[in-house]
Amino acid sequence: MRKEKLLEIVSEKSGLSQQAVSNVLKALREVVTDSLKRKERVVVAGLGVFDVGSRAARKARNPQSGELMKISAMRVPRFRAAVSLKKAVR
Repeated sequence: MRKEKLLEIVSEKSGLSQQAVSNVLKALREVVTDSLKRKERVVVAGLGVFDVGSRAARKARNPQSGELMKISAMRVPRFRAAVSLKKAVR
Protein backbone atom coordinates (compact mmCIF):
# COMPACT_ATOMS: atom_id res chain seq x y z
CA MET A 1 0.00 0.00 0.00
CA ARG A 2 1.33 3.40 -0.94
CA LYS A 3 1.25 6.46 1.30
CA GLU A 4 -1.59 8.10 -0.65
CA LYS A 5 -3.84 5.06 -0.16
CA LEU A 6 -2.89 4.86 3.53
CA LEU A 7 -3.78 8.54 4.00
CA GLU A 8 -7.12 7.99 2.28
CA ILE A 9 -8.07 4.95 4.38
CA VAL A 10 -6.98 6.44 7.72
CA SER A 11 -8.79 9.66 6.84
CA GLU A 12 -12.01 7.77 6.18
CA LYS A 13 -11.76 5.67 9.36
CA SER A 14 -10.78 8.55 11.65
CA GLY A 15 -12.92 11.34 10.22
CA LEU A 16 -9.84 13.56 9.92
CA SER A 17 -8.78 15.34 6.75
CA GLN A 18 -6.04 13.76 4.65
CA GLN A 19 -3.82 16.75 5.44
CA ALA A 20 -4.28 16.18 9.18
CA VAL A 21 -3.48 12.48 8.81
CA SER A 22 -0.41 13.38 6.73
CA ASN A 23 0.76 15.73 9.50
CA VAL A 24 0.29 13.01 12.12
CA LEU A 25 2.26 10.46 10.07
CA LYS A 26 5.03 13.01 9.51
CA ALA A 27 5.18 13.78 13.25
CA LEU A 28 5.22 10.06 14.09
CA ARG A 29 8.10 9.48 11.68
CA GLU A 30 10.06 12.37 13.19
CA VAL A 31 9.47 11.23 16.79
CA VAL A 32 10.49 7.63 16.01
CA THR A 33 13.57 8.80 14.10
CA ASP A 34 14.68 11.18 16.85
CA SER A 35 14.14 8.53 19.52
CA LEU A 36 16.12 5.92 17.61
CA LYS A 37 18.96 8.41 17.10
CA ARG A 38 19.11 8.66 20.91
CA LYS A 39 19.07 4.82 21.12
CA GLU A 40 15.64 4.84 22.77
CA ARG A 41 12.99 2.20 22.13
CA VAL A 42 9.58 3.27 20.88
CA VAL A 43 6.73 0.98 21.92
CA VAL A 44 3.36 1.33 20.19
CA ALA A 45 0.86 -0.95 21.92
CA GLY A 46 -0.85 -3.29 19.49
CA LEU A 47 1.59 -2.44 16.69
CA GLY A 48 5.10 -3.24 17.85
CA VAL A 49 8.48 -2.01 19.03
CA PHE A 50 10.93 0.17 17.13
CA ASP A 51 14.48 -0.40 18.38
CA VAL A 52 18.12 0.07 17.40
CA GLY A 53 20.32 -2.92 16.69
CA SER A 54 23.95 -3.14 15.78
CA ARG A 55 25.80 -4.94 13.01
CA ALA A 56 29.38 -6.00 13.48
CA ALA A 57 32.08 -5.01 11.04
CA ARG A 58 32.55 -7.56 8.28
CA LYS A 59 34.23 -8.23 4.99
CA ALA A 60 32.28 -8.52 1.76
CA ARG A 61 33.08 -9.03 -1.86
CA ASN A 62 32.27 -6.44 -4.52
CA PRO A 63 30.16 -8.37 -7.06
CA GLN A 64 31.42 -6.31 -10.00
CA SER A 65 35.16 -6.46 -9.38
CA GLY A 66 35.41 -9.39 -6.97
CA GLU A 67 37.52 -7.19 -4.67
CA LEU A 68 37.29 -7.74 -0.90
CA MET A 69 36.09 -4.71 0.99
CA LYS A 70 35.60 -3.90 4.64
CA ILE A 71 32.14 -2.86 5.82
CA SER A 72 32.31 -0.99 9.10
CA ALA A 73 30.10 -1.66 12.10
CA MET A 74 26.83 0.28 12.14
CA ARG A 75 23.59 0.81 13.99
CA VAL A 76 20.42 -0.25 12.19
CA PRO A 77 16.71 0.31 12.93
CA ARG A 78 14.64 -2.76 13.84
CA PHE A 79 10.93 -3.38 14.18
CA ARG A 80 9.33 -6.24 16.10
CA ALA A 81 5.62 -6.73 15.57
CA ALA A 82 3.31 -7.00 18.58
CA VAL A 83 1.73 -10.36 19.35
CA SER A 84 -1.75 -9.04 18.49
CA LEU A 85 -0.50 -7.89 15.06
CA LYS A 86 1.15 -11.24 14.40
CA LYS A 87 -2.06 -13.08 15.32
CA ALA A 88 -4.16 -10.82 13.10
CA VAL A 89 -1.94 -11.50 10.10
CA ARG A 90 -2.01 -15.28 10.53
